[in-house]
Amino acid sequence: MDIVCTKMGKVYSVLFTLLFTVGLTGVTPVQLAGQDAMEQTINYDVRGEPLDLVLDRLARDTGIDLVYDPDIVRGITIFSRAEEEELAAFLAEILSAHNLDYLTLSTGTIVIIKNAGEDPSYGSFSGLIVDRQSGEPLPGATVMLADASGGTSTGSAGRFSLNRLMSGEHTIIFSYVGYEPVTRTVRIPSGGQTREVIELRPKPVDVAPVVVEAHKPRFYGLNFRNPGDVNARQPGGGSRSIRDLHIVPGVQNGISMNDITLQGGQKSEHRVLLDGTPIYNPFAVGQMFSSFSPYAIGSVHLHRAGYGVEEGSQISGLMDLRHEVPENGENEWLVQADPMSVNLKGVISVEREERPVFSVMSAIRTNIWDVYKDPALESTLKEWDVIDPLITNQSAGFDGDAEFYLPADHRSDVSFYDIHTAARFQPDRFNTLGLTVYGGENSLDSGVLNRSVPGSDTEPYLYSIETYRWNNRMASLNWNSLPSARITLDTRLSYSRSDFAHGQDIGFGLPSRFTSTGNVSFDSGSESYNGFRQIALPSTIEGNQISHWIAKTDLSYAVNTGVELRGGARYDHVNTSVDIEEGTYLPTLASVSTSLLSGHSSVIIRHGSHWEIEAGTRFTYADRTKRVYAEPRASIQYDQASATPWSVKLSGGLYRQFINEYRISNTGATAVVPEFSVWSLAGDLPVPKAWHLNGSWHIEPTNRSEFRLEAYHKWQPVTAITSYQNLTIPGQTSRTDINAFATTTRMKAAGAGVRYGQQLAGEHLYLLLGYDYSYTRVDMQQQFNQTVPAPWSEPHRAFARLRWNPHDNLSVIGKWQGVMGRMWAYRDAYYNLLQQTGEPAYGDNKFDTPGNDTLAPFSQADIAFSYRPNLGSTNLEVRLDLINILNRKNSVDHLLVPVTNGDRVEEYEKRERQMPGFSPSLSIRLSI
Repeated sequence: MDIVCTKMGKVYSVLFTLLFTVGLTGVTPVQLAGQDAMEQTINYDVRGEPLDLVLDRLARDTGIDLVYDPDIVRGITIFSRAEEEELAAFLAEILSAHNLDYLTLSTGTIVIIKNAGEDPSYGSFSGLIVDRQSGEPLPGATVMLADASGGTSTGSAGRFSLNRLMSGEHTIIFSYVGYEPVTRTVRIPSGGQTREVIELRPKPVDVAPVVVEAHKPRFYGLNFRNPGDVNARQPGGGSRSIRDLHIVPGVQNGISMNDITLQGGQKSEHRVLLDGTPIYNPFAVGQMFSSFSPYAIGSVHLHRAGYGVEEGSQISGLMDLRHEVPENGENEWLVQADPMSVNLKGVISVEREERPVFSVMSAIRTNIWDVYKDPALESTLKEWDVIDPLITNQSAGFDGDAEFYLPADHRSDVSFYDIHTAARFQPDRFNTLGLTVYGGENSLDSGVLNRSVPGSDTEPYLYSIETYRWNNRMASLNWNSLPSARITLDTRLSYSRSDFAHGQDIGFGLPSRFTSTGNVSFDSGSESYNGFRQIALPSTIEGNQISHWIAKTDLSYAVNTGVELRGGARYDHVNTSVDIEEGTYLPTLASVSTSLLSGHSSVIIRHGSHWEIEAGTRFTYADRTKRVYAEPRASIQYDQASATPWSVKLSGGLYRQFINEYRISNTGATAVVPEFSVWSLAGDLPVPKAWHLNGSWHIEPTNRSEFRLEAYHKWQPVTAITSYQNLTIPGQTSRTDINAFATTTRMKAAGAGVRYGQQLAGEHLYLLLGYDYSYTRVDMQQQFNQTVPAPWSEPHRAFARLRWNPHDNLSVIGKWQGVMGRMWAYRDAYYNLLQQTGEPAYGDNKFDTPGNDTLAPFSQADIAFSYRPNLGSTNLEVRLDLINILNRKNSVDHLLVPVTNGDRVEEYEKRERQMPGFSPSLSIRLSI
């Protein structure tokens, strides 16, 4: 017998293998072929197909006679391409990667055999974990061997790899927060690689978007549900849960404007990202409207105290909103309307070989203020838009006395829109190219007319017009890949730009923009003032602009099932400019440009199913300072999968921040928006830095209850704050440098949060209770000669949430939230302008001890009803929100109103600027 083998040598071993294959196990016969068939040239493209199917197709297409033992090819998936390549070379290539070979009998029959020259005892298993409904990759999912001998987690693109697994069968558990776990038995070939796509089914929970956090227990029994809004996992997406992030410990939001803070940090210290790209002006008016269409967002990824080196350099943390690009192969169209806006959304998927390879989602949102003015927002703006006489009288160039005027008329105009487009191209299941484009604008115009009080010797009318503009644009291109069973790769190129402008003027008289019907025209710059005096106020910010280019690559390498290496490089180029007009805030024109080059490396060690240790360092070179900054960080996690499973994690390290936001109080006469965000680089000031320590503990006392405890401590020896002394004292600093409005100080923060969830009445009732305590102190010696509680601090925050599903198509959510201990009760500018001018106290009211000025507790109860009838392929949701059902008028801040008698002020009355009372909202959503 003439035996030809691509690996010569141990012929007797080959013959024995051949006899065993043909005589004992049975063969899979295919048609006969001539001996020269192996020299023919072929073109083949194999992407993720089982080896047995590839061999059968080769036999049919080329006419060769082929036999093999089904056991030796089971579980092997092939990725390969042949272009004008000989069949013999192509067959040798796809077999050798899996410790297989072939030989040719004298009859021309091709026999697939195990490689007789080698006998490796290890293989590898890698793949992709996705949402079964949408096809979305699931980053941070847990992959654990059932025998507790090892495990891993998916990277940012949902990919994983387990290496140096003993050949044979392994039982593997795949789990993710908010999804049903999957147990799969996988056969690992000796010396070969196996890759699969694992699909997880979402649990019937009511949070959307899904909130993803750093502490993920590494066993499938513990999946904290984080119930947020009503039945969010419905076709068409949609979420109000960005407003409900307070269900996560340490996150406070939902009371006033731009008010999301993470674990005691300043509002300016965390970053809001959209698909990994920073958005610098995500403006929001309390709970009423925000910068992003909720129907475009699929998940929120939170990184708070103790996050790893991969996430970058921020003192407080990150809130990364991810677009939802379904991959279920179905096209979808959605229309939604509520009292504030109209949302349109479309999804188109292109399939190939019964698998979607291209998907694109576009969502457009626009307000309907010109058609219908939401009563809650309109009444709130009217109450907030009041000429403040104390601030107005301090304005440079104002030679009247605003204390002798009372409100007579008002009008506001709100406009916002945003456009989201996200596309995904997948040439195969292990390579993904993504593109995101976003543009949004918010504008707010207000006008108020005051009439002089009877008996005063003043001009009859005083008016104020105020305008605000926020504009955001971004584009991002990223490529995620699993080039081998050990390596995952994530590359991104992105650009974002944010602009803000504010203008205000005040004058005496009745300008033409106030018509006889009391309306206000906001065609700024085109109206006649009928000869009345106009005064430009110092709060005008001609422009603040920041543009940011990012190029980055992150890579992970799995050494084995217990060790993973991660690293990456990143280049940032940032331009910022600030233009503040003349007035009380002295003219400032600061423009800064810089480049940052950073790299990070870390190692993750997993020991069995219990221990996971991660340690790494981030290095950043800043070209303005010509220095390299190091940020070492580490974490340790222990999981116990007992009858009462629990998990504990401790993390921390050093964090720095190179791009800073400065909050400047609005010194305008009305100040509908209390403060502005001004973005700038650190310039010549020290780079802010902080030390973090964070601990969290999860436990399931029963299979129907969950308990979570978390605590943090932050020490910030260098933190950036606004310097009102620099802004208000002439000649103190250069007006062309960041020192014109910035300085550094020290800050410390600590806190704890607890969450308890209980499932009742089967799957129909779920209760979640939570409480947070926070302690934040800022050294403000320059302004108050003392260390004071932070202006954004909410020391005590509690909430309760009950979800009831009386029917498959009906959901009811009851919510309550309370905040106690708020300080800095007066309007921002009272502390930051009046206190700086050295004016005497206004009656019994002083502004030099903000820690003693307290606001009444905040309390709000809501009920939401969601009805989704069965309409076949059409999805309809009718939703009724009863917001603030107890009609509680919660206070935002205090202002002082003079009580006059003729030509003198007798006293100052304290008044509250309040959030809306009871406001119902009806929303209808239709998707096809």
